[in-house]
Amino acid sequence: MKERILLIGSGGREMALTLALLASPSCEKIIVAPGSDAIAKHTACRPVAADDIEGLVQLAQEEEISLCIVGPELPLSLGIADRLESLGIGVFGPTKRAAQIECSKAYAKKLMQEAGVPTAAFRHFTDRDAALKALDELSFPLVLKEDGLRSGKGVHIVAGKEEAKKTLLALEISESSPLLFEEFLQGYEFSLIVLAQGDNFICLPIAQDYKAIYDGQEGPNTGGMGAVSPVPKVTPALVEESVEKVIKPILKALIADDAGFCGFLYAGLMATEKGVQVIEFNARLGDPESEVILPLVEGDLVKAIREILEAGPGEFQGTSPLLKLKKACSLGVVLSAPGYPGTVTERVAIPQEFFDKAEAAGLSIIHMGTRIGENICQSSGGRVLIVLAQATDIPAARKKVYDFLEKEAALIEKLHYRTDIGLSAF
Repeated sequence: MKERILLIGSGGREMALTLALLASPSCEKIIVAPGSDAIAKHTACRPVAADDIEGLVQLAQEEEISLCIVGPELPLSLGIADRLESLGIGVFGPTKRAAQIECSKAYAKKLMQEAGVPTAAFRHFTDRDAALKALDELSFPLVLKEDGLRSGKGVHIVAGKEEAKKTLLALEISESSPLLFEEFLQGYEFSLIVLAQGDNFICLPIAQDYKAIYDGQEGPNTGGMGAVSPVPKVTPALVEESVEKVIKPILKALIADDAGFCGFLYAGLMATEKGVQVIEFNARLGDPESEVILPLVEGDLVKAIREILEAGPGEFQGTSPLLKLKKACSLGVVLSAPGYPGTVTERVAIPQEFFDKAEAAGLSIIHMGTRIGENICQSSGGRVLIVLAQATDIPAARKKVYDFLEKEAALIEKLHYRTDIGLSAF
């Protein structure tokens, strides 16, 4: 069976997914909504916003979609999966209830606590005065997490009490905007993403994301300034521990809470002296992790998604014969616009010469936030492009990307990028 696919989203993750899905033999057609100028060069796009639930449902019906894949978290939080399922349209994405594992950090923490999934100690606040008072009882550094959808941001690491007070006074804390205090974990971060349905799951390659805007994890957090996959420091034993202590029990806990999960489940993890600990869960593919992971996956991704959707209990426990992993490393460096991750101060033109030279150098580029017109490409968001290389190992992939960026610096002089992507992975 060949699938008519509706992919929801418009960013780099969705462009990477588009390319991976188009390469699948079981794909008949892909429509992306709302898509982007860059995605439209590969497949059809429709101008339906990702938060226009009824518009997306109507589009799926009109185009006789057999499978909907949801990219970003917002339509999941609004219940797009519930609406499509009610109409008998196949969807790879969690219900509104299951998406709470990302949409509510408090819910995720409670679920982990009940399931015995290892995670940092935490406290939950809906009142600023109570939060300020609690600072007297806690040790530092401390992690402050704003609840709800924050696009990979909303996390503040404070070194001491005065910095914590200043941060608290700048944040909204209420019943509708809760705040979590979390124990500061020390260790080594990595990401494990699985295709999941019920207690079934298929593991994708391990990745590592670089969140801070500047080298050495300095400066405010972003949506991600680069990524690498796989991660040599993450051993097979560590992956097995993550599966047994995190993935399996959280999937069972979601089932028990009448929130059985379907879709891409992202586990942000940290290897500590006490073992693997969960930093966060996301209810979708990571970005920029997806851009480095998907090129390493060979096989029929569309058919694998369909098979896991229709699988019986316990049928997939980590692998699928439909998906094989390349013996290679993938590394991506994000180029961001002036002002990001704050207010973007300028739209930057990127000449076609930059893309032509990247292709000649054996690199690929995924558009994260651009507008493309006749003979012009211009930044339209904070994260603009991700420059990707595959090689036999991380040092070789790093060299390919950074040699190119340094050589062609004049073409992207107004765009910012980190120079240390991949250094901590081996």
